[in-house]
Amino acid sequence: MKVFDTHAHFNDKRFNDDLMQVIDNCIKNNVDRIVLIGTNFNDTISEKELANKLNNIYDGKIKFYFSAGCHPDEIKFFDNFEKPDLNIEFSNLKNLIEKNTDKNLIAIGEIGLDYYGKEKTDLLVKNQKLWFKLQLEIAKLNNLPVVIHSRDASFDTKEVLKENLNGNSGIMHCYSYSKEDAKFFLDLGLCLGIGGVLTFKNANKLKEVVEYTPLDKLVLETDSPYLSPTPFRGERNDSSKLKFVLDEIARIKNKTVDDICDIIYDNSLTVYNLKK
Repeated sequence: MKVFDTHAHFNDKRFNDDLMQVIDNCIKNNVDRIVLIGTNFNDTISEKELANKLNNIYDGKIKFYFSAGCHPDEIKFFDNFEKPDLNIEFSNLKNLIEKNTDKNLIAIGEIGLDYYGKEKTDLLVKNQKLWFKLQLEIAKLNNLPVVIHSRDASFDTKEVLKENLNGNSGIMHCYSYSKEDAKFFLDLGLCLGIGGVLTFKNANKLKEVVEYTPLDKLVLETDSPYLSPTPFRGERNDSSKLKFVLDEIARIKNKTVDDICDIIYDNSLTVYNLKK
């Protein structure tokens, strides 16, 4: 059995003191590959450096990749919507991706829309949508899949993707919407990222989504250090805990973990274009 964590943040300060021990434990729990997800330009650089450092240390025992992107909560608002390259954060990120020679860069993300807890002003919506559209365009031009963050923004996310995904592959990270919305995203060819929230007692809506979604459209993720599964809810999360998510998916699908783990692992390879 092999496990692929499609979304983690191991450069978080909560791993500063014991990251090597955490990774050793991940290996003991069959974790084979981990993608470190960028949330802004500097964070992307940090994840890139950490991925390459860890690959040198572990020398094939476990493989690390990284993504490049700007989370909607991290965007620097555009002053000139007609000339986005004048935005330094966007220009730096675009140049990093377009001039990249690192084979461990395998996705653009996390990108998307997040209206949670915010005043939904026209300026905020306009900026988030423009960042989202521009990063989708960069992904398509560079033949990279996308990792999509969407919170309290289902309608606008669907509208942007319908016009701008252009057949690209990707993951709806930390999926939290309805079964009906899931159909829309699945019809676009996207996978659903499923993590620790699935194990929560009050996660009935997500359990229904997992029951509805074909097994070949599910991938595992932690969003570590966040969203640790039951029985570790509230504690720091890491990839070794994905076995609890696998157990819950197997229960919902009325299958054994052995029945599903290879399929879900293969889904991750496919969506990240790693089946070569």
